[in-house]
Amino acid sequence: MDLLPDGAWAVMLTPFHEDGSIDWPTLDAYTDWLIDHGSAGLFPVALSGEMYDLTEDERLAIACRVVTRSARRVPVLASVVERGSGELYAEAAARLAATGVDAVVLIASMILDEGEDESGLIDKIQVVLDANPGVAFGIYECPLPYHRILSTPSVEWMAKTGRFLFFKET
Repeated sequence: MDLLPDGAWAVMLTPFHEDGSIDWPTLDAYTDWLIDHGSAGLFPVALSGEMYDLTEDERLAIACRVVTRSARRVPVLASVVERGSGELYAEAAARLAATGVDAVVLIASMILDEGEDESGLIDKIQVVLDANPGVAFGIYECPLPYHRILSTPSVEWMAKTGRFLFFKET
């Protein structure tokens, strides 16, 4: 399987019950439906999937469930939703990678706080890469909690690491 096959990649919604709990049977059926209708890959735990409204345990459970349900029919990506030091971000990336996702997605606006100079970005990402050997990554310029647009030199540095498979701009 190509890690990033051509075609449409579904940014998955998270189905909920009326009480706000995750509707696991519907998530399973939705995963199958997306694959059966030609999705090249799946991206649960993204902005459209209410990632900021879920606990980390819920995000990890969703990623693991979609990985298991997809049964390697298509690749699965999911986002790290963490703030703090490079070490904390690296630990969160490791927990997400352990779910079996094919790539861990770093969110530009979660790596650095709004207004924080971009000079610390590379150092923080390097901590994540060093702590997670063998893990593939993507970068997402998610518009929330704020829209951090990365500089060309930062994107070039990430590309040269050989660890980033894609760049998602919204």
